[in-house]
Amino acid sequence: MRRNEGEENPPHEFINFKVICYRILHILIRMILVIICGLSFLIYNKHRVLGTICIIISPTLLLIYLVIHDNTSRAFILRSRERLLDMILGNNINSAEDPVNIACSICLEFIKIDERYTKLKCNHVYHRVCIHDWLIIKSNCPLCRISVDS
Repeated sequence: MRRNEGEENPPHEFINFKVICYRILHILIRMILVIICGLSFLIYNKHRVLGTICIIISPTLLLIYLVIHDNTSRAFILRSRERLLDMILGNNINSAEDPVNIACSICLEFIKIDERYTKLKCNHVYHRVCIHDWLIIKSNCPLCRISVDS
């Protein structure tokens, strides 16, 4: 496809080598575990005791790997979600000039002067800390259940 003279070049995607190495490592670990599982049945035909030990250990190793991989994936998602929330929620501070006289629906305390608060797009107001903790778990407004994602 030809480009017009006025069009800009598309931005190049940043290649994250750490993520690529992490994925390659997980692929290699999976391949090794599959090979160990397959070889354990071949070993069993010649050496029953050693084969039995391999048959018992192989699924255990696979299960441990899957649990560790799942936990690291969840931790990565949680960290990325926290960074995103920090950008979205903003840093509104209740001031004496323009006070917000509303109680936070999560902790049921009034938002005091010089406290940080967040106003969602549905116009509900919360303490920034309260709504941050809520949005880590859920993705909707605690009062009206409107999604914050859209």
